[in-house]
Amino acid sequence: MEIANKVFIVTGGASGLGAGTVRMLVENGAKVVIADVQDEPGQALAKELGQRYVHCDVTQEADGKSAVAAALELGALVGLVNFAEGRVDQPDRQLQHDAPGRRSHERQYARAHRRTRRDDQHRLGRRV
Repeated sequence: MEIANKVFIVTGGASGLGAGTVRMLVENGAKVVIADVQDEPGQALAKELGQRYVHCDVTQEADGKSAVAAALELGALVGLVNFAEGRVDQPDRQLQHDAPGRRSHERQYARAHRRTRRDDQHRLGRRV
């Protein structure tokens, strides 16, 4: 898939594999919204790479809507990469995070993706 000038959201994009994915996408010409709860490293990475950062707790539907809105400001949203994770020492939070929150974000992405696909039938989106 050609990703130059395509728009992606990377949840958990402020550090670790998420940050590595953000870097790879940007190196290949993509526009990225870094969505994370780690504000300081997320903002620093966004500034370094010239990208957008949004505070995003994937258990909160409103945060998902904000991430999608930020992405749509950059163009047609074609990809959502989920690296947001909970903590092993907080199993209740992990369960909350894994179920309704992630599904909510995926629904927000799917709605935005359907809208942009109607605008251009040649765009191909991927959910990773």
